Amino acid sequence: MEKMTYPDSVRPFCLRGCKEGNDRYDLVVIGAGSAGLVAAVGGARMGAKVALIEKGLLGGDCLNSGCVPSKAVIASARRAHLLKTAKDMGISSGEIVVDFPAVMSRMKAIRSRLSANDSALRLLSEGVDIFPGNGMFDSPRSIKVGEKTIEFTRAIIATGSSPTVPAIPGLDGVDYLTNKNLFDLEELPESMAVIGGGPLGCEMAQAFARLGCSVTLLQRANRLLPKEDAQAAGLVRKSLESDGVKVLLGVQVTSVRVEGDGTVLAYRDGDVDGDVTVKKVLLAAGRKPNLEGMGLEEANIAYDESGLTVEKGLRSVSNERVFGAGDACLSQRFTHSADMSARICLANAFLPFHKSFNSVPMAWCTYTSPEVARVGITVDQALEQGLKAKEIRVPLEEVDRAVIEGWDKGFLKVVVGRGGKILGATMVGEGAGNMISELTLAVSKGIKLGDLSWVIHPYPTESSVFRRAADILNSRRITPVVRMGMQLWMALVSKFKDKAQKEAERAAKEAAKEAAKEAAKAEREAAKEVLEEKHEPEALPEGNEKVDMLKK
Repeated sequence: MEKMTYPDSVRPFCLRGCKEGNDRYDLVVIGAGSAGLVAAVGGARMGAKVALIEKGLLGGDCLNSGCVPSKAVIASARRAHLLKTAKDMGISSGEIVVDFPAVMSRMKAIRSRLSANDSALRLLSEGVDIFPGNGMFDSPRSIKVGEKTIEFTRAIIATGSSPTVPAIPGLDGVDYLTNKNLFDLEELPESMAVIGGGPLGCEMAQAFARLGCSVTLLQRANRLLPKEDAQAAGLVRKSLESDGVKVLLGVQVTSVRVEGDGTVLAYRDGDVDGDVTVKKVLLAAGRKPNLEGMGLEEANIAYDESGLTVEKGLRSVSNERVFGAGDACLSQRFTHSADMSARICLANAFLPFHKSFNSVPMAWCTYTSPEVARVGITVDQALEQGLKAKEIRVPLEEVDRAVIEGWDKGFLKVVVGRGGKILGATMVGEGAGNMISELTLAVSKGIKLGDLSWVIHPYPTESSVFRRAADILNSRRITPVVRMGMQLWMALVSKFKDKAQKEAERAAKEAAKEAAKEAAKAEREAAKEVLEEKHEPEALPEGNEKVDMLKK
């Protein structure tokens, strides 16, 4: 297969602003990833004069080396898995052959197709001036790109993040993979070691295992997905292991070395040393913000190793003209959080009211099989914050559609506070990422969990799990005291109804008697009138007619 290339549509090029000599802008955006593109286009649509600076590819990691390519590979791996397990549904599919070059070719085609949304031509059509190159601040209100200096009224730093390279002896001598070059692979590796058990590590370990690669995942923590629910992480581990992934938890990689045509990773598991030999090594040990070489000190922009230092509205704490968006300042590094942060920046930069990023409920999903979707906080986090909270759990084996599809190895957990307020939720199951949005909306709009009992969900759908959770909460509110009160009330109502019914029956009988009397009376009067008509004498004729009659 030919080496992977990127579509020309996402290569930034110089038109308008950088050629015409414009040097003053209402808004300058540095970085053309998810956050930067939303900020640039949104600012232009608001009427601002916008410049966008990008030294790499338009679309950032999401389009080129993150969400889009990874989910395309996962989709192919899922199809392969469904074919391999089709016999569980009574279908014989025969031998399954994975054409890895075709998998990567499909991924490339999808990336090219979606690139139109992030293309230079689209940005130019929206009125955004593009400046290819590295943007560097040279004062609190100006940025230098190459030999050109442009001044700004507001600036948004949206430079994204890069993979963290752990300090492992010998790693620098290995041709390791990160998300930056993983999707340039032309052939499926025979074996692979994945360092890191977070979302990326779990997703890629499972996907490549399903495509036929022998995968070993090494995780320093004692469980996968440390930021997620422990039971959710346990289900993901079982699923990975069932797909053939060797999962090593609580281990530390101590060294890496090349040996023959393979790579040897030495690790320590407590007091025991071990090693694994593989063809490829994938680093999935976290990310760091891209802030180097930007001259932030020249613009009095505060930052640390975790990113820009910003207040709740994402404005720099030390330069009020500058905002941060996306991975450059957020701890929640997702495409959708980058998108929302850009919207918050625009609102606070140009509109008279203030919006806080912390006020927006954040949802996310790890796209393993089963998926792990989350919104808000866990019950442990709620208790740590001093909140009174409880957890409602619904296993998917109680959801008819999940049983029908064979996807019943999962659950829904909803964290509720006072009055049934939804504080957060975790869902584990196929399609959980698509379904969590119902609870995200509920959290965002203050809809209580109990209210979902009155929401109709088509049957059979997996989303009925939310109504099931609401029913469980409502049933828990019926304590013995409440039940006793309800029984007393129902007895009183029943007694009142019995008395009212007897009174109604008596009144009906009286009314019937009166009606019968009236009917009889009317009948007698009618008969009397008939008799009177029969015995009434004939009237005598008058005048001559009367005399003639008497003579006769």
